[in-house]
Amino acid sequence: MSDAPVLASQIRDELEVQAWLARAELRNPSLHDEVSALAQLRDGIRVQLHLGKLEAREEFQAAEARWIELKSRVAMAGEPVVEDLNALIRDIRAGYAKLRS
Repeated sequence: MSDAPVLASQIRDELEVQAWLARAELRNPSLHDEVSALAQLRDGIRVQLHLGKLEAREEFQAAEARWIELKSRVAMAGEPVVEDLNALIRDIRAGYAKLRS
């Protein structure tokens, strides 16, 4: 079985995340570093999940739902409420931290 479809999906997802981060930075530059670090943490965990090193798929799925919520809120907000988004970022980071430990 070829890994090409999986690789193509990962590349597409990475490009979408980078485009989303660029749009978020335009809206609120102070969020960019936080979200970028969170995206890197997320990517590392996704690789570990793909390799079967983590058995905490439910926790990742919960964090992933919050990640999608964050992306949606940043994309829809003309002037995002930074404190709300920072709280959501902290919540996602806590979920990812559980997966890494």
